[in-house]
Amino acid sequence: TAATKFYIAGFSMREIAETLAWEEDSVEKIIRRYVGRSAAIKARIKKLETRE
Repeated sequence: TAATKFYIAGFSMREIAETLAWEEDSVEKIIRRYVGRSAAIKARIKKLETRE
């Protein structure tokens, strides 16, 4: 889904929710269900690296 692709691309839960006009809780549920643990970890590492 778009939500999972946005998440893997580095969007925050809030950004995804605002973009899709969803509640943040809904986004979190979708991410937990459809994004594998390793993909979620890689996305967070990527986000941390871009902050440095």
